[in-house]
Amino acid sequence: MRVLGHPIHPMLVHFPIVFWLTGSTLDFLFWLNWMADPILAIWCLGLGAAMGAIAVVPGFVDLLKLEERHVKVANWHAALMCSAWLLFLASFLLRFQDGTIRTELPIWVLILDLIAIILLAAGGVLSGELVHKRGVTLTADRTAPNPSRPSSSETSRKHSQNAGLR
Repeated sequence: MRVLGHPIHPMLVHFPIVFWLTGSTLDFLFWLNWMADPILAIWCLGLGAAMGAIAVVPGFVDLLKLEERHVKVANWHAALMCSAWLLFLASFLLRFQDGTIRTELPIWVLILDLIAIILLAAGGVLSGELVHKRGVTLTADRTAPNPSRPSSSETSRKHSQNAGLR
C-alpha cells in the first residue's frame, strides 16, 4: 500500500517500536523505584499496541504482493513482529485488575517485555534482510527493477573496471 508513491508500512512501524521500547524502559525504571508512577509506561505500551495494529494492515497487503522467493522471510518477519505485538499487548492488559491500574510491577512483566523486545529485534533483522540484502521494494509493477540497486550486469561491469585500476 502506498500514499503519494511512498509505502505506508515502513512509515508506520517506527511508532509502535518507539512506544514499546520507551514503555519497557519506563517499566524497568519503575521496577528500580526510580519512578513513582507506572502510568506513562502503560500509556506507551497501549499506544504501541494500537499503532502496531494499524501498521500490520499495510504490511499484510504488501506481503500479498511479494515475489514468491521472498515470502518465507517475510512470513518469519510477520510472525516475529506479531508475536512481539501479542506480548506487548499482554503486558499492557495485565496492568489492569477489576478496571483499575495495578500499582505493583511483578518481575514477570519485565521478562515479558524483554522477550517481546528480543522478538522485535529479530523481526527487525529480517526486515533488513528483505530490504537491504534482497532489495525488496514494492512497485506498481512487480517486475520493475529496484532503481536503488544496480543490475547484476552493472555490478559486474563496475567490478571489472575497478579490477583494471589496481
